[in-house]
This record gives sequence, structure tokens and C-alpha cells, in this order.
Amino acid sequence: MSVDYCYHCKTTKEIKPYGNFSMCPLCLKWLRELKLELVNNMCIEYSKMALNNFVVGQNATAVKKCREFAEGKSKSYGLFLYSKEPGNGKTHLGISILKHWILNTWTPYFTDSIAVAKMFEIVTEPELLLEIRRCFSPNSEINEADITEKYSKVEFLLVDDLGKYAVSDASFLQRVWYNIFNERWLNHRITVVTSNKNGAELKEHLGDYTFDRICGMTNRQVVEISGGSKR
Repeated sequence: MSVDYCYHCKTTKEIKPYGNFSMCPLCLKWLRELKLELVNNMCIEYSKMALNNFVVGQNATAVKKCREFAEGKSKSYGLFLYSKEPGNGKTHLGISILKHWILNTWTPYFTDSIAVAKMFEIVTEPELLLEIRRCFSPNSEINEADITEKYSKVEFLLVDDLGKYAVSDASFLQRVWYNIFNERWLNHRITVVTSNKNGAELKEHLGDYTFDRICGMTNRQVVEISGGSKR
């Protein structure tokens, strides 16, 4: 329910409903500009991606499910995008869902009228492992727990190409992912996973317990994308 003052600056003048809040025209303009800046500052390839420019082909059902998830019409808070072949649009759809969420759903938290806390993260498995390895350096100011917390507590997490490469220490990998996915499952945080591994292969890669958390977030639904490479 909207309130009778601006969610951002607390003024009571000329406020208008904005989701579950109200905002004055100046703050609403500022928020829209902030959202556009966040989307436009993504890397070059991501900046091109949107639900409206995805080449649908034989993936009409998959695109429909992605759109429903992006618009908050899905019953789940997790989405698993699967395709055996590379280059046919998993990342495109995942990024498009994230951008739609930023522009249409996300509302920032404020401290003294300043938006705080990064609300989304995009990470691949190799990037996550490299980030953790770097924290083992004697000069590192962060540790593994800090990195795990970053990906566990962010509002929206996109894990791209999960399980793409084999790792030498499966127990370490499985522990890291379990800590992240378990926290997100417990708190119903929005999570999108893309992978070239099917359910059985991903279960073997992540271990039973982590895979079970992903199943819980996605209601055991898999959005399969087919077709050749679009690159």
C-alpha cells in the first residue's frame, strides 16, 4: 500500500504511487535515471540484450517462461536455463530478465537519501573460484566468507554457465556453492542459473544437497533452449 510521503526524500508534496511506495516527481525522475544508468553501464554485449530482441525461433515456450519470471508472474523465485549447445541464448535471456527486473521491479534501499547495497551480481563459476583464490593472498583484505556472503545476500544473482569446466577439487567447489545456494533458498532471493549441463549432470557436479536447493528455488522446472549458435 502506498504511503503519504516520498519514499526517498520524505516530502509530502505532489507524491505519486510507485509500487508499494510513493515518490515525488523529482525523486521518481532520479530513480528512473539511476535504473537506466545501471542497465546502460553493463558491458557492451550485455547492453545489446533484451527480451524483445531475442530471436525466438523454436523457443517460444522458453521465452514466455522467461518473460513471466521477469514480470513476477512465476510461482518460483529461481529459474534454470538449460541448453546442451553453446551460443543459443541462455546468457541473453538471463541478462534480459535481470535488466527487466532492474527497470521495472527493483526499489533501492536508502540511508540518508543515498541508495545503498549493490542489488545484483553476475558471476560465472571460474570467476567465483578465481575471486576466492585471490582472497588467500596474504595481502587480501577479504576472505572466503566475505565472498560467499556477497553472492548469498545480493537481491538478484545470475550464475552464468554453471558447471562449464571440470575442477580438481570437487568437495571445495560443492561447499562454496552449497553455502551460496542454501542461503538464497532459505531467504527466497531471486536466482537465475544458466548451464550446458542437464539435471543429472549438474547434480553430479554440485552434489546432492546443492542441487536440491536449486530444485527448491525453481520448483524443479527446467527452461530448455534449443537451436544453433546465435553468435
